[in-house]
Amino acid sequence: MPAMPMVPPMIGVMGPPPELKKTDQKKKIQGFDCALYTLSDRGETFEIWATNDAQLFPFRLIERDQFALKFGPQMLEEQWATLLRDKSLFPLQAALRMEGGGAAQFTFAVDKIDKKKIGDEKLFHPPEKYLEIQTPSS
Repeated sequence: MPAMPMVPPMIGVMGPPPELKKTDQKKKIQGFDCALYTLSDRGETFEIWATNDAQLFPFRLIERDQFALKFGPQMLEEQWATLLRDKSLFPLQAALRMEGGGAAQFTFAVDKIDKKKIGDEKLFHPPEKYLEIQTPSS
């Protein structure tokens, strides 16, 4: 039987996961104190201005559909929400750029935040004909 050629190991192809780094830059956006965070990978840098999400929401707002995860390395635009949520941060502005600057490939900005009490008490009640399903206990 002929010898099988050796396949070189694929070391460093995926590399370490990108890390969300806090900078010293700060500014107010929509009345909230924000810090600039950066996330870099494969020649792209995501610049994200974020505030502690507890200032806006008493619960974690940003959730990710775990079933939407795909095989292989994720793009930065697929990772940033989870990385912010894990640090209890809420983004108010963001821009994805090629490293070295240049025009933004992706931008995100919150342009208005209304703080108000919700007065309709029925808003958070189930409809009259709802069906409650109990999960089996083990």
